[in-house]
Amino acid sequence: MTKLNENKRKWVIQQFRKGRSATSIARIQKISRRYVYKLILKHKNEGELAYKAKLPGRPKIRINSKFEKRVVEIRTADDYGSEKIHYVMKREGFAVSQHIIQRILDEERLTEPCEKRRGQRKYVRYQWPISNYMWHTDWSEHFSSKPSTN
Repeated sequence: MTKLNENKRKWVIQQFRKGRSATSIARIQKISRRYVYKLILKHKNEGELAYKAKLPGRPKIRINSKFEKRVVEIRTADDYGSEKIHYVMKREGFAVSQHIIQRILDEERLTEPCEKRRGQRKYVRYQWPISNYMWHTDWSEHFSSKPSTN
């Protein structure tokens, strides 16, 4: 299944309105019939907003500006890191995670990026392109310096 841009979404809805079947639209656009019906339903409910693609990723949580100012204030005054600021803010009665505090510090450019927090590395399995491509054999038994005594 391919991702549709705004023009293709419009085309799908227009063709369905003209009377073309969902099956033929799905074949042409290389999408599922179910996705065609989802687009039609979304267009009925939302109108023109159905043409727009959803933004990728998880939406950010809005943070109180007073809380942000307090975090920046603690950082500049005491040079605490996110863990210590989290502890201080917890004692003051704020229930915000350490990750959110770290994000505030990063957005305000009060910390340098840490390589440990860059996300998980992709795991790639090593594999030969063709099976039986290379063999490893131990020849020590056949070419020993001592003659065999059988």
